[in-house]
Amino acid sequence: MNRAGMFSLSGYQSLPVLLGSLLAGTLLIGAIALSVMEHQLLETTGQSLAQGAGEVADDLDRIIFERRGDIQMMARAFTGRCHDSAYISAYLHGMSQAYPLYESLSMINEQGLVLATTHAGGAPIDFSRQPWFALLRDGHVTGVQQWESTQQAGQEVGAGVFFAAAITDDQGRFCGAVLSRVGLALLSEVVTGKREALNIHTTSYASLEYQFATSEGLAFVDSLHQGDEEPANLRALAVPSFLRAEFHGMNFLEEQHPRRQVPVLTGFARTQGYWDSVNPNWTVLLRKDRSTLLAPIRSRMAIVAAFGLLGLLPITLGLLWTVRRLQYSDQELRESEQRFQTLFEQAAVGVAQVETATGRFVRINHKYCEIAGYSQAEMLVMEDRQLMCPEDRATCLDKMRRLAAGEILEFELEQRYLRRDGMVAWVKLTVSPMWVPGEKPDYHIAVVQDITQHKQAETALQTFQEQVRQTQKMEALGQLASGVAHDFNNILSAILGNAEMACAKMASDHVSRKNLMRILEASGQGSRLVEQILTFARQGACRRTVIALAPVVQEVIGLLQATLPAGIELTLSSDAATPLVLADAMQIHQVVMNLCRNAQQALGDQAGSILVSLAPVTLTQRLRTFDGTLPPGRYARLSVRDTGCGMDSDTMTRMFDPFFTTKLQGQGTGLGLSVVQGIVQAYGGAIVVESHPGQGATLALYFPAAEAPTVTASLPRQDRIRHLLYLDDEAVVAQVRVQLEPLGYRVTGCTLAAEALDAVRADPALFDVVVTDYNRPGQSGLEVARALSEIRVDLPIVLVSDYLTPSVQAAAFAAGVTEIVHKPTLLRQLGSVVNRLTNRP
Repeated sequence: MNRAGMFSLSGYQSLPVLLGSLLAGTLLIGAIALSVMEHQLLETTGQSLAQGAGEVADDLDRIIFERRGDIQMMARAFTGRCHDSAYISAYLHGMSQAYPLYESLSMINEQGLVLATTHAGGAPIDFSRQPWFALLRDGHVTGVQQWESTQQAGQEVGAGVFFAAAITDDQGRFCGAVLSRVGLALLSEVVTGKREALNIHTTSYASLEYQFATSEGLAFVDSLHQGDEEPANLRALAVPSFLRAEFHGMNFLEEQHPRRQVPVLTGFARTQGYWDSVNPNWTVLLRKDRSTLLAPIRSRMAIVAAFGLLGLLPITLGLLWTVRRLQYSDQELRESEQRFQTLFEQAAVGVAQVETATGRFVRINHKYCEIAGYSQAEMLVMEDRQLMCPEDRATCLDKMRRLAAGEILEFELEQRYLRRDGMVAWVKLTVSPMWVPGEKPDYHIAVVQDITQHKQAETALQTFQEQVRQTQKMEALGQLASGVAHDFNNILSAILGNAEMACAKMASDHVSRKNLMRILEASGQGSRLVEQILTFARQGACRRTVIALAPVVQEVIGLLQATLPAGIELTLSSDAATPLVLADAMQIHQVVMNLCRNAQQALGDQAGSILVSLAPVTLTQRLRTFDGTLPPGRYARLSVRDTGCGMDSDTMTRMFDPFFTTKLQGQGTGLGLSVVQGIVQAYGGAIVVESHPGQGATLALYFPAAEAPTVTASLPRQDRIRHLLYLDDEAVVAQVRVQLEPLGYRVTGCTLAAEALDAVRADPALFDVVVTDYNRPGQSGLEVARALSEIRVDLPIVLVSDYLTPSVQAAAFAAGVTEIVHKPTLLRQLGSVVNRLTNRP
């Protein structure tokens, strides 16, 4: 049905084309016929004008030859009698009557003065300065003919052609010259005498123009010349026919009239000269107006065209009526096609017509091009497989094959397109055939929908779910670590307390004091181990204190040197002037460990070195760093330099991104340097990176300098008994009682929160300070602190815990906690806190 409609549409639409072609063909044939006829007429007329110009030029040659003979005859008649003026005058008048074509005859003496002449009136004329006279006098020329103007030596002698010959005496000496002038009318009669012959090929003699021009271009004979006008210079006017006559002899051409600026046909020829006669190289031009020549034939062709158009008029009207009727019947079909075209172009999804056999795009809308990233012109010379990702191509082409074979009617799949900008776009492709029942589908319709954002959302969701699972595992690990740390801290507190008490009561030179000091040292290492576990679980509190970097760095290097391969050398360069910094020792430990491990991995299996250095730095101006600028001031610089593989610019720009790693899968998470950057930025510092591929890398960390802390005196004994309420396990309470009572404290212990609260309610002023553990059965330390604050607002409360997150610390202080002490606590630490709280004003 669609094909039939299209056939009908093309059928009636071809009628106006046929009509136009018929009219155009008729006009074209008429124009060609007219052009051929005009060309033939111009060719014939031009040849006639050229032939006429040649005949006129030949007649001029004859006239010049005859006049040259006449003047030479006259010169011979005066030989030996050049001074006999009476004879000369009679001879000249006789010749003038015998040859009326001469308008004047003159005899000139050897001084160039006119001795006798047939020209009446006027003063004697002096020809001595004329070039032709000088030639005759020198004996180089026996006869001269030229065109002269109407003025000669100031006398009016009329226009004409002059002929001159030298007169000699009996001894052959120059004694004068004879001069004859032929009027221009004689030369014009040469053309008028050809009138009958020229009218054979021209329609009107009246329209014929002629010009005779000298070799210099002066038109001395001109049918359009007025008496009061200066002769035209055809060379100066660059008249084509004159210029061409110099090289082509006799011919014709079409040109613009030099005066009237209308198209004319000009025949031209040049004089050749008879025998030994001097050739003046005159040019003869015969012209006819082009319009005058073509007017008769054009009028006849106009009549023929008019009759032809009258004959085509009924046919034209009939065809127009037929076309109009078909247009009305097909209006709905064209509107439907327009609606389809609009729907195709403005569809919100990509739509394309594709040749099934080759995969070549035949028709494609704007949305499809936008998804693929190419222009319509580029897409129309491409095949659909050029857009497919290589990994998806086989599946799609297999379905295309099955579609072409008729095994499936349509298919739908998700695949990736390679855009022109190098990006990958996910699309949902739906393909259905375009076919007529009983025929193979030569074409198919491809509809694509951009699902890139949907795919990205799915990927992001999967990543988020993975992160949630990882967070849940870390939280579970943190809970496990916190439980272990809590119990272990209680054990360490007992060990530290008893060892410290024993050491305090023992003389400095006692043999067992060294063993007790080792117990204290081991307990301190155990305490730091607990802090590392809590830090790993993200639950350890950051406790910034003013520390020196060198001891922490030395400890890390000591741990790493035992694990490094034999080919890697790890050294430390430390400047004693490196300032102190306000930081957490465990975080500095983690930073140095991560940097050294990364340096080791950059070295790989090859031998190399890692240099860790500490140095003081004073910046006098802002320093440009990896993630910004660092203000002027004093800094401690921690640098780690390796001789490994180095990094390119792309790796350096992404090295601090979370989860970015160059390691193989399973060898790293990509969090190490991200954690380092976060710690350094939290301290107000910055990182400077220098690296090139194959030249190793240097990471310099800048930490702001801090002032040294004030050293406090040892814990003094109390001047009065201070009453301390301690809420914790029995073993801890007993240990605290043993530690503090000798120092002047009274310790009341409770294991249950309810007991402690009842004791305070019974006598709120009885206790100077309350110490409670954070993790208590029934009620937490925060709940106990909140309840105690309601009983007595000014009661100092100390909270003891092995870990507290920043949010829990904030909640503790909001609940009324005065101080927080971290487990395991040494006697000095707990005693300092209690002493400060009980002795404050």
